[in-house]
Amino acid sequence: MSFTLDNVSAASFAGASFLVESNSVTGGRKNIVHEFVNSDRQVIEDLGRKKRTYDVTAIITGDNYERDKRKLISVLESKDVGVLVHPFFGTIERIKPLNYTLNEGFSELGVAKFNIKFSISDLISVPTKAKNTASESKTKRDVSVKKANVDLKDKWKIPKSIKNGIAKIKKLADKFESASKKAKEKTAGIRETAGKIKDKAEAVKEKADELDAKINNVKDKAASIAQQVDAVVETVETLFYNLETAYDSAKQNFDSFKELFNFGDDDDEQLEIVTAKTIEVKESNEVLNAVVQTYALNFAYASFLTTDTTNSTIEEIEFQESILEAQYDKIILNSFQNGSLSLETLNSLTDSRATFNTVIKDIKTKVPNIEQVEILNPIPLRVIEYKYYGNTNRFDILKSINKNPNIEFYQGEVNLLNDNS
Repeated sequence: MSFTLDNVSAASFAGASFLVESNSVTGGRKNIVHEFVNSDRQVIEDLGRKKRTYDVTAIITGDNYERDKRKLISVLESKDVGVLVHPFFGTIERIKPLNYTLNEGFSELGVAKFNIKFSISDLISVPTKAKNTASESKTKRDVSVKKANVDLKDKWKIPKSIKNGIAKIKKLADKFESASKKAKEKTAGIRETAGKIKDKAEAVKEKADELDAKINNVKDKAASIAQQVDAVVETVETLFYNLETAYDSAKQNFDSFKELFNFGDDDDEQLEIVTAKTIEVKESNEVLNAVVQTYALNFAYASFLTTDTTNSTIEEIEFQESILEAQYDKIILNSFQNGSLSLETLNSLTDSRATFNTVIKDIKTKVPNIEQVEILNPIPLRVIEYKYYGNTNRFDILKSINKNPNIEFYQGEVNLLNDNS
């Protein structure tokens, strides 16, 4: 641990002085590398500039050794940010010590050597998410699908593959017809009731009927639509935005968009005879499939963020996240392999995904952490609550996460909040 005054420089943090024997600085970009199965390609997602970290070897010595050492330890363990006076980088504000190690030896009493890692904290407290994050996701969605529209306009080929074009347009209409049918089935029983609930169900049916009318129009005019690329783009756009209003809940919207994740996955990719026509058919199919799937993922991102997750568990949310992430990977990989989507479109989809990930991370911090316990004999919910927590402060939320209206009779698997909730 030996040192000389010739190879140290004066420094301080939050008013605690020390000597610096050596230092290093780490910086760069915040990157996430996405690799894909059966492909030698990868995507590096840039999340912005990484804040610098300053690694300092600090020395405390001198007549006030113990006092100065305790003062430095105190500011390093404080929750507050402070000012670092660095021998090479000067005065750096909003510095937070991340960790430190202290080394003292019997061979050199009165000398303490600290290895300290500092970094910059832009905010003193954890930032609060803006209230319009769900609308921000919709804005990203709209930008992304507009980019996809450009690819569809550029790559949808008509003259040599009109029969294929008509078949693909009808297949698209069939997919949306299935979703519309499910929307009306969900409200059929409700419409027999009275009051506001019935009125809401009737409104949903009207929206579904409106979607049906557009779907039937697409089927009737499939031949005409397939020969006009602008009409193909308008058809895709119209069907998606109408499907969004055909359900009465974001959860139902989300489920309907997921059903479109596999559009075109069952196409026969093998070309029996390679001709200009068959190549054109394949390329047209690939771009329509990619655009529809890109629309579906963007709309799924936006709808999931407005879904009521009050009674959801972290595991349930993360399961849906995994489905969305698998769809994202599939779109990226397919586009790398067949060139169906431009890099500009893929970048806008990645931007939409990044917004979703930011918001969903915040949502998950507000989700109760639920664990299940086995109740052998029937027992009232308030008794269960008091037994596990010693009070009945959680009664309303326990009732909601169990979905059992009979609060006097709970048996079998019962959902409880863990001790950290």
